[in-house]
Amino acid sequence: MIGGRIIEAQTSPSLSEIFVLQLALDTGGRPVNPDQSEGRFIVQTKQFLDPAIYQKDMLLTVVGTLKGSKVESIGGLEYSYPLIELIEIKLWPKEMQTRPMIHFGIGVGTSF
Repeated sequence: MIGGRIIEAQTSPSLSEIFVLQLALDTGGRPVNPDQSEGRFIVQTKQFLDPAIYQKDMLLTVVGTLKGSKVESIGGLEYSYPLIELIEIKLWPKEMQTRPMIHFGIGVGTSF
């Protein structure tokens, strides 16, 4: 399992690719620590992954198999991206990307 923040999503008739900035995952598999990258990777699949849904800066977690690497340019520098062949993907809802995960309270109440 690996995850991070979407940099870019591309699609063609035969392949969808999502370029991801890798982030550490919490115990629930959710990407955390947006200021500490662990590198980059590309998720590839023959399924259509709509770039309108898999948008830049969204958080995702994937399960897949490592199937090689692909060299792409980042600001004129060559970077070797690990290629992950998609088995399963979870796109985290926007509200889960910004809300605090800690709640303090005393007594009986509700949360929103």
